[in-house]
Order: sequence, then structure tokens, then C-alpha cells
Amino acid sequence: MSALDQDEIDGVLLHIKGLIFARALLEQRGASESELAEHAAELQRERRRLAELVRDACRPPISISRSIQRLRSGLTVSTKTQEVFATTFI
Repeated sequence: MSALDQDEIDGVLLHIKGLIFARALLEQRGASESELAEHAAELQRERRRLAELVRDACRPPISISRSIQRLRSGLTVSTKTQEVFATTFI
């Protein structure tokens, strides 16, 4: 995961925390059901965004994915790729 990915994930987490805090304030101050529903929808969107960011950040690079597919299908890959695969994924 790159530093850029981590920064974006941290930013979304911070936004989610802020939304949760704001929701408590809205409830405490007697916000309408429609205001709370809008807020809940925004929180849900941010949670989905966080899940997508984490999924994408944890996905192996395309070249490694292709090598894994080739190893699983019995095709040959370079010795260097086999070494990297063995030390990283096994």
C-alpha cells in the first residue's frame, strides 16, 4: 500500500469519525428525521468508499496477479517471479 493510498484512507476515516460525531450532535439537538436520513446516507456512502479504497489498496499489482494466474494454470514463469512469489505469498 502506498503512502498516497494510506493518506486517502486516513482522510476518509477522519471524515467518517466527523460524521458520527455530527450525527450525535444532530440527534441531541432534535434534528428532523429527514436531516438524520441525509446524514445517514452520507455516512453510508463514505463507508462504501472506505471499503473500496481498502480493497483496491490491498490488491496485488497486475504483473503479480498475472504471474499467480500463470502459476495456478501450470504455465511457466521466470525464476525471479517464482522467487518473489514464494517469498511474498507463500
